[in-house]
Amino acid sequence: MRHLGEAWSLTNPEYQKYLNPNSIHILASINENSQLGVTNVSLTPEGREFFGDRESLRLHELHKKEVTIMAPGFLALAEDNQCCSNESNTILTFQGHPEMSEKMARLLAQGPSSYTEELSEEEIEALVARAGEEHDGLVVWKRVLEWVGE
Repeated sequence: MRHLGEAWSLTNPEYQKYLNPNSIHILASINENSQLGVTNVSLTPEGREFFGDRESLRLHELHKKEVTIMAPGFLALAEDNQCCSNESNTILTFQGHPEMSEKMARLLAQGPSSYTEELSEEEIEALVARAGEEHDGLVVWKRVLEWVGE
């Protein structure tokens, strides 16, 4: 059995029932800024091997928390624990959102949200512009589907 999680899943009660309470990641606030928009995520050597020798991935980000301490038995596939897997390769987690489309990102950036409530109009406009940047969501989903079948 394989489990795929994103940032929300570590705090979602429905997902927590699958986690060993001794192996939950530690989440912390990211300074005072949210991470929003398409961002370059640098891969670790293990991540380059997993994702086909790429140096990095460009992913939509939408979060206010970060994984500061990885759970025992997990290894980072990307810097700053942006993507992790467990040693037995049955759990894969992402901090970013490979499922997000440009349209979804624009709607989230423009709508009322705790992620944008403290941003100026200029900052929101910059986020909306970044929503249209190229990203590797399809590359990631292709690899996830391969991983599920391994």
